[in-house]
Amino acid sequence: MSNWLILALATITAVIGNLSLKKGMMILGDFSLSKGSLFLSLYKVFTQPFIFFGLLFYIVSMFFWLKTLSLFEISKAYPILVGVSFTLVVIGSCFFFKESFSVLKFIGVVVIFLGVLIITKS
Repeated sequence: MSNWLILALATITAVIGNLSLKKGMMILGDFSLSKGSLFLSLYKVFTQPFIFFGLLFYIVSMFFWLKTLSLFEISKAYPILVGVSFTLVVIGSCFFFKESFSVLKFIGVVVIFLGVLIITKS
C-alpha cells in the first residue's frame, strides 16, 4: 500500500468518524456530565449507533495515522491530515447536515487547500 494512500485513509476515516459523531449527537441531543447522571449519559452516548461507529472509525483512523507517522515527517503529514480533514468536514457538513456554506467558508477552504499544497511541495 502506498504511503499517500495510508495518509488518505487516515484522513478519510477521521472525517467519517467526525461526521458520524455529529449525526449521533444530533439524534441523541445534549447530555449531562453531572455526577448523578454521568453513567446514564455514558450509556446513552456509547449505545447510540452513529456515535459507536464514529468512535470505531476514529480507532481505525488512529492505526492508519500511526502508520503514517512511521512513513512521513510529522511537520508534513499533520498539516495535510488536518487541512484535508477540515476541508472534507466543511463540505460534508454542508451536504449531510445542510449547514451553511458561505463565501468566507469557501475562501477559508481554498486558503487551507493552498497551504496544504505548499506544505507538500516543501
